[in-house]
Amino acid sequence: MGISGNALPVPKLGIAVVDYKDVPFTNGWLQFKGSFAHGWFGNNRYMKNSYYHEKTLYMRLGNGPFKVYGGLQHFAEWGGRRDGIQLERSWKGFWDVMLVKEADDGSVGTAVNGIRPSRPGDQRGLIEAGADWENDHMKLHGYVQIPFESGEEIDTRNRSLLAGLVLTPAQSWVKKIVTEFIYTKEMNDFVPVKQRNSYYNNGYYRTGWEYENQILGTPLFMNRITANHYFPEIIPFDWNNNNSVIPGNANIVDNRISGIHFGALYSVNDNINGKTLFTYTRNYGNSSTTFFNPVKVQYYTLQELNFIPAYSRWSFKIAVAADFGQLSSNIGILLGCNYILY
Repeated sequence: MGISGNALPVPKLGIAVVDYKDVPFTNGWLQFKGSFAHGWFGNNRYMKNSYYHEKTLYMRLGNGPFKVYGGLQHFAEWGGRRDGIQLERSWKGFWDVMLVKEADDGSVGTAVNGIRPSRPGDQRGLIEAGADWENDHMKLHGYVQIPFESGEEIDTRNRSLLAGLVLTPAQSWVKKIVTEFIYTKEMNDFVPVKQRNSYYNNGYYRTGWEYENQILGTPLFMNRITANHYFPEIIPFDWNNNNSVIPGNANIVDNRISGIHFGALYSVNDNINGKTLFTYTRNYGNSSTTFFNPVKVQYYTLQELNFIPAYSRWSFKIAVAADFGQLSSNIGILLGCNYILY
């Protein structure tokens, strides 16, 4: 829900502890990992030359076969320029974003009618919790991610989530099985109307949570460029147009969805392995669009096989992908080969 593996990578510099490390003096019972990065979004967006901010922190408890963990991911776009507008790009602006402070960077204003000012830039994040359990026969990994785009959404009434379960057998022709469930249909309807957010959208940073025309988070949401293939009436924005013809909170047109996903890795024999993916979604659009009313159902599938001849440097791949439903029907075929030089 934060940065998807499907997304184009944002240019960034950072530091990270990528694997869990023991916290001193806890005898391995408490571990941590995390990351911190600064990046650049470039010019292909509404706010030009804006900055990218990322930080994550996870803690894990347990040193036996059962472990539980929790963590937080925080992302932001900040400090952009446009048509004579210069948002805060100083060290103060950096620390305001870093510490998630209430501050006016030139875009959020001050308190109005008793409503406190927002945070600078376009900020979002997720809270994650999960557990791991393993024995001699298998490993189980379960997780739940709860997204938020403002402090009001860090609430037990927030029912939006991405939940998954991963099974990894120790010795089996099945190597890994993944099931996932996503639900964002109700969004943040418990928040007063004037303070509600539209996931991945923003009123001032009008491009929203995308980079080079591709959504950075879950690929099941749709921006205007993707939706234009299904609904020609949805016209993608030209980010170089006048401000008046580019409304806020309007680029991500489908962010209220429910869906399930299934994936499996397996070996047919010593020379053939494969991958199967299946995703089912119900698409409700966003809070203002009518193109997804009534709800649109869509299926995405992939079947891949890899052939690895014995005692050969060559391997071969064939894959077939088919999408069908009320949005589109497409099929694609991939043929590939690989040669190991050394």
